[in-house]
Amino acid sequence: MRSTIIVSLLFLASMCAPVAVQASRLGQSGEAVAIAKGHSAANAMGRKISRKQALRDIDSLIFTISEVHPNMFAVCGQADFFAAADGIRQQLADSVTVTDFYRLAAPLVAMIGDGHTTMWFPYDEYRANGRPRLPLAVTVHQDSTIMVDHSAEGTVPAGSELLSVNGRSSREMVAEMMRYVSGERYFYRTDRVNGDFSALFDMLYHADSYAVEYRPEGSTAVQKATLAPAEQARPKSTAAKKQPRKRPANYSFRLMDDGRVAVMDFRSFSDPKRMGEFADSMFATLRREGIRDLIIDVRNNGGGNSAVGDTLLRYIAPKPFKQFGKSLARVTPTTRRLGNRGVPAPGWYYYAGAAASPMVEPRTTAEGHYDGRVWLLVSHHTFSSASSFSWAFKYFGMGTVVGEETGGMNVSYGDVLRYRLPNSGLSCSVSWKRFWQYGADESEIHGTLPDVAVPQAEALDAALQLIEKSRP
Repeated sequence: MRSTIIVSLLFLASMCAPVAVQASRLGQSGEAVAIAKGHSAANAMGRKISRKQALRDIDSLIFTISEVHPNMFAVCGQADFFAAADGIRQQLADSVTVTDFYRLAAPLVAMIGDGHTTMWFPYDEYRANGRPRLPLAVTVHQDSTIMVDHSAEGTVPAGSELLSVNGRSSREMVAEMMRYVSGERYFYRTDRVNGDFSALFDMLYHADSYAVEYRPEGSTAVQKATLAPAEQARPKSTAAKKQPRKRPANYSFRLMDDGRVAVMDFRSFSDPKRMGEFADSMFATLRREGIRDLIIDVRNNGGGNSAVGDTLLRYIAPKPFKQFGKSLARVTPTTRRLGNRGVPAPGWYYYAGAAASPMVEPRTTAEGHYDGRVWLLVSHHTFSSASSFSWAFKYFGMGTVVGEETGGMNVSYGDVLRYRLPNSGLSCSVSWKRFWQYGADESEIHGTLPDVAVPQAEALDAALQLIEKSRP
């Protein structure tokens, strides 16, 4: 396995001669150099680290990923990766804010092309600097258009398309932000940009005023406005009201269509025991009320513990099933140090067939198996365990999938370990396994494909229409 040899050599070089990891490789990325110049003033507020500390963090970052990830150069070439790393080192000033260091280092991690291996934006620093920001709340769409949700004082009408800010086009801004987010597919990375837009914009384009061009909804005319920074872009009617945000439950269900359809909002794969209790209660209600159609919504589910999925799937599977067909794990001393309990001895571990995971038996009728129809809503944001859940749902014929291709692939890296850089404190996640969902192989890598393809915002309505049309 050629990639394994490369990573192992990097490990030996790092352990025996740390300077070898830092060895200069000429032809550095001009892109990496460009983002470093002229930005330090934009992040003058915030905690700083010295150049020496930043250099140590870069070395620590590269060493840790090379020690943990099964194949960090599967997407990005080794030479390109180290050229980019050298470009970062050469551009470091005597001191740098944590946010500026993130600006330099995050694209390096994103080059690996693994949605589970990422450097997380330093939101604590972002919130702590307290400065006013772009007074717009927006949504970034898959085609890189940016739509305004609302603006401070209502200067830019909701529903307008944002065309440019201070001379930078929306497409230019989205393309730059894409360099900071990890992921296998463009649509998944665009979704990540949408979630981090305000923070990334502030990091990259903060200014004393914002000259914006926009096109109002239903109009072809381009309008212009100059906006002053504001504390937060809120609808004008609620700007003075701060309501505490209650985090929704990881899973809940509600009845629709005059009580004839149940919709399960499945937001996170967490707490298998709690899922068992929830599923028992939900399916008991469905049986008692004679509800024959269940919609499971994982459109905004980023994953978690796959065992939670097995617990739910046992209620709806028509036959024995499993989520994964094969897995490969790499374990080094660093993996064990970060993983603590549950990580085996150093080595490579390959599991296939029953060794990967046994077939899971569905519940019997006496155990509460649901014999109604099931519909699954998915989107580009359906990731990790939510994606493997969706794959098993479709592969084993449990119902109809409605929405968009999932953001998680049928062959992907996963099972992340968290790592915090020693000086900047930036948080990173690194995959240490590779998974093949059941029946998938390297010849055709993609997410779970919907049976009925519609934009994610229309998936629930589409499922309800399908249910209505299919009733006798």
